[in-house]
Amino acid sequence: MKLKAMLISILIVVGYICLHINACKWSDRTLDFVASCPATKDETNTAARNKRCEVVAWRQNCTKPSNFKYHCLYNYRQKGFVEVCSVESYIHGVCIVFDSRLSKIQPVYNAKCRDKSASCPAKYLSSEGHLYATCPELLNLTFFDIKGGDKNQNTPENKSQTGVYLAVIIPILIIIIISSISFFIYKRRRNRRSRQHDEERIPFLRKDPLSDLTEDEVFVLFCFLCSDSGPPDFTDTEWLDMLNEIRQRADDKNNPVKSEKAQQMLDRLKSREFLWEDQDKIKEDKKNHIMDRITSMKNYIPFPYISYVTASVYLRSHKYNKKPGEKCLSNSSWDSLLIRRLQINVLTHVTMEDTSIYDEIYQILNIPDNILNDSEDNREQFLLDLRRDGEAFHYLRKCKDSVHQVTWLWRYWINARPDIVRSCIGLHPHNDIYIIDNKAYRKPSSFHLFQSNVRCLLYTLLSVENYKLDVNKQSHRITRDKIRERYFPDITDDGLEDLPDGITETKKSVITFLSDDIRHDVMYAFVTECLVEDSDLEFFLTIASRDVISEYCRSWDYKRSDRERCLYLPVRPGELYNIFIDKLQLDIISHCTVTDREIHNKISEQLRVPDEVLQWDQEARERYVKYAKSGTERVHHARGMIVGCAGAGKTTLLKRLLGCTEEEIKEVKSTEGLEVHDEVFEICDETKSLKDAPCMAS
Repeated sequence: MKLKAMLISILIVVGYICLHINACKWSDRTLDFVASCPATKDETNTAARNKRCEVVAWRQNCTKPSNFKYHCLYNYRQKGFVEVCSVESYIHGVCIVFDSRLSKIQPVYNAKCRDKSASCPAKYLSSEGHLYATCPELLNLTFFDIKGGDKNQNTPENKSQTGVYLAVIIPILIIIIISSISFFIYKRRRNRRSRQHDEERIPFLRKDPLSDLTEDEVFVLFCFLCSDSGPPDFTDTEWLDMLNEIRQRADDKNNPVKSEKAQQMLDRLKSREFLWEDQDKIKEDKKNHIMDRITSMKNYIPFPYISYVTASVYLRSHKYNKKPGEKCLSNSSWDSLLIRRLQINVLTHVTMEDTSIYDEIYQILNIPDNILNDSEDNREQFLLDLRRDGEAFHYLRKCKDSVHQVTWLWRYWINARPDIVRSCIGLHPHNDIYIIDNKAYRKPSSFHLFQSNVRCLLYTLLSVENYKLDVNKQSHRITRDKIRERYFPDITDDGLEDLPDGITETKKSVITFLSDDIRHDVMYAFVTECLVEDSDLEFFLTIASRDVISEYCRSWDYKRSDRERCLYLPVRPGELYNIFIDKLQLDIISHCTVTDREIHNKISEQLRVPDEVLQWDQEARERYVKYAKSGTERVHHARGMIVGCAGAGKTTLLKRLLGCTEEEIKEVKSTEGLEVHDEVFEICDETKSLKDAPCMAS
């Protein structure tokens, strides 16, 4: 049926084309009705000059300009004569008319102009047709008279003209029909192959089982693809915040979903058995449908939230060549996201086939070029060596004796890194701590092998003021108890008897580190063992002394110098910056982290320090802190302006306000330009009036 309909359409189109051969829409713009046509060549030339067809001839695209001429012909549709500029052609022994609907000159085969009533040459130009005797049959013509022709007409001229048309049109028609049939068959086969390929590549193109789900329900399912550590729990405010931010980014939904509604949607979805492998795990093919629905959203795609596993399965670099049947997504803006999600695992990921991503991998992960350009087998061996030489993190509070999954779930920015990677306590940033299989690894430290009570004591020594632990001081004992309760709940003794030699020194009841290098190593052990989540950083900033915070903590975008040991604090959550600033107070103004301008607004708002002060050099900032600590005084300034016409007495008024004498006032000269006086008046606190001010020279 489709083929028949297509052939009928082709025949209609071809017929329409044949009907409009030599049609020229430019002629319609020149059409004018007249009572009669010129009778002689002189009258014709005069009418042609008045018609000015040569003006239109250079603009029209129907024929060459010299062939676009003046005509005066009978218009059978309106039953009258018209003057028109049209394409000039040769006519063979028949009368002609102008068809205003087809915009062209038509021969009238039923009105032969070579008979006795209408004599004309056997061949004449259409522009001269009005000069011959008018064909009497023209007055009652219809469309069928013009197209029907005279079946008994057997003149050689007509046979020749008809033969020319048939010789041209019939081959063209045959070619068009054959080409159309061939194209239809090719297109049908191609669509069948493409559909089979797409169904193999993305199975959910056959039928979307999620089509009846609301967008919010799809967002809830997408949250499962954003977690590496179990199903989402929307009673947790962090999960709920993430769901609402995904809704807002993907579809401009500004009305937040409440916890009860989110949990209800999750319960309804769990009742659909076709979605789940088990109660908390979505089937792999349904994940494809979820990703398809998410990528079809009209706005920003919320991929910064996706988990390590989801990024590994679906994301590719933007110049990666997809393989047949491969389910993947790529975009140039997602390259850095892919690298930061996979971390060192990117070395063995299929996206490494795209060598254009190597530079960005080097910049983000600091992996040497020789490793990036090595063979796939050698890169795999490199990862095996890292796993063997390093040790995995153990998150003592939640999953003791099991490897902790890195929690970067709440890093909203594509360019963000997990805090643990930005903790450059060792000498080589991003090499001392690294991520493999979404697990945090660290280079071994001898302090990790000490007993729990010893590590707790060393971490307490690290956290107290001046790195001097007084075992008899109440505040120091409280700090130790807090660290023990959070990280070492099983220990019972204080560890004083178990302290190894060569690490600390004890005088009376005060314990100190033997050297700065030992302290740095203990800090490395503390960071890699205890500071895993944002809550751990907040705990550390709360209990730690100003000394350890000032020495090691830095804002997120701080540029570390060579061999500098620092612990980066993320911008979000903002409470970490607030605690950091509150701990250091005015000393943060002279702290090295001020070179990161991104923290200036926080410092200005919290300490009420002008932003200009933070932009001073180190010496000026230290001087400001020194004087600010000795005491501050609030100063109020007001500006006044005296304006008036020339010679009105503006300067004289100022002199009188300043209490100048008459002699001084008489010496006043006219002010040229503008005068500025700083701190002219001062208000007396007791009288609330202006203090006497010494007279100023003009």
